[in-house]
Amino acid sequence: MKISSSGKRYRVEIALRDPHGKIFSGESEGPRTARNLLRLIGEAVTEAFNRAFHKYDDVSIDDIKETTLAGRRFVFAHLTFLKNGKESWRIGVAPLEKDLLQSIVLAVIDALIK
Repeated sequence: MKISSSGKRYRVEIALRDPHGKIFSGESEGPRTARNLLRLIGEAVTEAFNRAFHKYDDVSIDDIKETTLAGRRFVFAHLTFLKNGKESWRIGVAPLEKDLLQSIVLAVIDALIK
């Protein structure tokens, strides 16, 4: 994952490896705010996932939250999918052990593969 900033904007680039070892990249760009960075990471993951698997047409990263359950920290990602004019949603989750940004990547992937 590469995060760069220029002025008031963030740019996130991410690379994912498919089961056959092929690498697919995704990117997202937007306003440079702490909250928006989390969404941009999710968007970049979704773009890379779609390049690898061509699975979804329209996906929005609606929310990303960090929370504690049973004394452990987790990241939750809420994604909405639009297909044939109908919305559906999924929640992905990943443990938050050391790196919040990496946990966001894993939570978004978890929602995408469900």
